[in-house]
Order: sequence, then structure tokens, then C-alpha cells
Amino acid sequence: MLVAVGVLALVLARSLAVSLPAVAVLALGGNVAIAASQAGLAQHHGPAASAAVTEANGVGSSIGLVGALAAGACVAIGWGWRPAVAVTIAITLLTAWA
Repeated sequence: MLVAVGVLALVLARSLAVSLPAVAVLALGGNVAIAASQAGLAQHHGPAASAAVTEANGVGSSIGLVGALAAGACVAIGWGWRPAVAVTIAITLLTAWA
């Protein structure tokens, strides 16, 4: 929820005074999501928790790389950075669906 609120505020922000707190909310939401997912994976996988968390970190790193490349591509074709953030949301939703 915090990630969604942070992204929405960042995309709609028209000044630095609004975008900086939006990034702070987004970062807080991301940290909470990472911490909660690691604990959930550890609880769900029991003895295989270390392998599951390691695999999840690898997948997360890959998604982070693809998101940054997609954002750069959006900026390069002239869409700007705001639609680039929305594109990373779409990539995240596609990944969750898959």
C-alpha cells in the first residue's frame, strides 16, 4: 500500500516539495515489502528458507534491472520520467501475474 501511495504521489507531484516526501514514502514502502516478504518466505519454506530467500533476491535484482532499463527507454523515446514510473508499475504487475 505504501509503495502504491508513494508512486501515485511521485507521478502526480509537480514540485520538489511534494516529490521528495513521495520518494520517502515509496522507499519506506519498499523496505517494508522486502522485510515482510523475506520473513514470509522463511516461514513458508521452513528448512529450505535460505535457498528460497536467495532465489527471491536474485529475481528481485533482475526485476530491478529491467525496471531501470524500461524507465531509461521511456525517457529516451521522449515520454519523460513520469510515464517511466508507470511503466515500471506495469512490469511489476506482469511479473506478479506470471
